[in-house]
Amino acid sequence: MHDLRDAVRSLRSTPVVSLMAILSLALGIGANTAIFSILDSLFLRTLPVRDPHQLVMLRDAAGRRTAWSNPLWEQIREREPLFNGAFAWTGARFNLARSGQTEFVDGLWVSGRMFDLLGVPAVLGRTITEADDRRGGGPDGPVAVISYGFWQRRFDGAADAIGRTLTVERVPFTIVGVTPPQFFGVDVGRTFDVAIPIGTELLLYGGASKLDGRSSGWLNMMVRLKPSQTAQAGEAALRGVLPQIREATTPLELSQRERDRFLGEGFALVPAATGGSGLRERYRQPLAAIMVVVALVLLIACANIANLLLARATARRQELSIRVALGASRLRIARQLLAESLLLSATGAILGLAFAQWGSRLLVRQLSTSVNNVFLTLSIDWRILGFTAAVAIATAGGFGMAPTLRGTRVQPNDALK
Repeated sequence: MHDLRDAVRSLRSTPVVSLMAILSLALGIGANTAIFSILDSLFLRTLPVRDPHQLVMLRDAAGRRTAWSNPLWEQIREREPLFNGAFAWTGARFNLARSGQTEFVDGLWVSGRMFDLLGVPAVLGRTITEADDRRGGGPDGPVAVISYGFWQRRFDGAADAIGRTLTVERVPFTIVGVTPPQFFGVDVGRTFDVAIPIGTELLLYGGASKLDGRSSGWLNMMVRLKPSQTAQAGEAALRGVLPQIREATTPLELSQRERDRFLGEGFALVPAATGGSGLRERYRQPLAAIMVVVALVLLIACANIANLLLARATARRQELSIRVALGASRLRIARQLLAESLLLSATGAILGLAFAQWGSRLLVRQLSTSVNNVFLTLSIDWRILGFTAAVAIATAGGFGMAPTLRGTRVQPNDALK
């Protein structure tokens, strides 16, 4: 604490140098933290659901993300006992206008057990069930679940939102539930406002419905493994029923050669604790390149700050030599100078966190378009705090080492000159 008090007094004695160093660090650390927070949200953060590490995504044999037809989903659904359950979903844009000008929102087609298998309860009302996921609607008619954010925006958080009618593509749906505020779906990079059962697709599109289309790939599928089941064991279980599934879902318009290839295509189960994301694949390389660039910017900032502190240490030679003359050891001088560097870096890191929150949200807004609203959870978690602290300590050592070595070489007779 004595070293920190001395460090505060020392930095206050040269306010311009200190301010320049803090601002440079805030920008450098903030830029790195902003990019890392996006990487954290896209690649590292698990879904806010129950036991996310038991979730695997159904993909083709090569492990590529694939959109599946509804007939194939129905075949997988019939074989749910092979796992702890399976569900299907896909994103969409729904028009909520009853007439006149369109009102588009982010929508979600979901199978009946999706919310139950994810362990996502409703904060108000109930979620969609298997009974609701019938062709043409369930016993209560077409029902919808809305997100917490949409509930706040559209209904001001009113409890009587449950039971109200929401018009989706000119078809009335009854609102039966509101999802928790932290749940955005299972597609990282997008969120939803309204979720409706897959079976009601027939009501919206009639003769153009894709429910029976064997060639219409539009659904994503996830499987929840049993507690002791591995992804490899799940794939082996699917291989045992593969011929029946493929035979029942073969598109009729395929040639014999294409049919043989379709019947022989297998499935892969890919870990999905962090969810699915087309955004993740699209921006993997650009984000890595930007991370390298901002790291170089921070390195340049450290070099500039080291030059400033070297000049400052030269100006303080008399003060440091007097300390040595009074009995201060080299270790004591080094500790004092490193305390100043750590204080500078910590102050820059705190300001950098605020800059990172603003900068990361600005970057995400730049990725959004009128028809594709990008959504990422950018709240500060332990990984972001740990990353920022590690960067702050590394930068303090980076720019503080040269002034510290220079300061410990002073001689007592320098005070006499």
